[in-house]
Amino acid sequence: MRLGFDSPDGALVCATALAEGGAAHIVVHARTKTDGYKPPAHWEWIPRVQDVVKVPVFANGDIWSVEDWQRCREISGAEDIMLGRGLVARPDLALQIAAARAGEEVVEMTWAQLQPMLRDFWTQSVAQLTERQAPGRLKQWLAMLTRNYPEAVELFTLMRRETDLEQVARLIGMPGRHARSMALQD
Repeated sequence: MRLGFDSPDGALVCATALAEGGAAHIVVHARTKTDGYKPPAHWEWIPRVQDVVKVPVFANGDIWSVEDWQRCREISGAEDIMLGRGLVARPDLALQIAAARAGEEVVEMTWAQLQPMLRDFWTQSVAQLTERQAPGRLKQWLAMLTRNYPEAVELFTLMRRETDLEQVARLIGMPGRHARSMALQD
C-alpha cells in the first residue's frame, strides 16, 4: 500500500482494513500517490502502521543500496523490505543486503558479471516484444543501471537512438545476425 493519495492521514485505517480483510503481510511503499517516486520515502510511517496491525509490515521505497537498507531499518524498525527500482538499478542488491544482514563481506556485482543478465534480458525482450518495443525496454533498464555502472552510461549513449535489433545485439556483445529469429528459437 501507499501512504494515501495526497496525504498519509488515512494510512492507518487502510492498513487496518487490509489486515482485517485477510492480508498476511503488508508492504508499505512509504509515499503517497501524489509523491510518486520523489524522495524521500517516509519510513517513519512504517512503525506507525505496524503498531495498528498484527501482520508483518515490510518497508519499501528509496532503497537503492545497503546503506539505504540500513537507514530504512533504523528509521522504520522493519525487519523485512521489498525492493523495487533499487533492484532494477543494482541487480545484486538483495544479495548484498543478505550478506550485510549475515555479517558477511558485501561484494558488488561487476559490469562483466552483469553481461549475461543483460544479454538474456535482450533475448527475452526480442522474443516477447515487437521490434519497435524491444530496444526501448533494454534502454529503460540501461538508464536505471547508469546509477551504479559507468559502463551503462557509455552503452546507453551509444544505444540511445538505435532501433535496429541486430545493431543493438552487437552493442551488447551478441551476434547481431538474425537477432529476432535467434531469440524466437530459444
